[in-house]
Amino acid sequence: MPIHYERKDDHIFQIVIDRPQTKNALDLHHFRDLAAAWRTFKNDDDAWVAIITGVGRNFMVGADLKTYIPQITELQQKI
Repeated sequence: MPIHYERKDDHIFQIVIDRPQTKNALDLHHFRDLAAAWRTFKNDDDAWVAIITGVGRNFMVGADLKTYIPQITELQQKI
């Protein structure tokens, strides 16, 4: 899974975006997984600090437009 949620210390958790091949750009599914990681953090009473980072040289460049735009277009056509 390209979005990792892991305990680093007693109350410190790390969210890692692991898509270095796309400079950690996210498509619709990865935005969903990132939101799920934040919800996991929010709902964990033992989690006090979240550190978000990316694998490789880039933190996150934003949306992976090559896949994100077709995904959003497909969703719009279903409405």
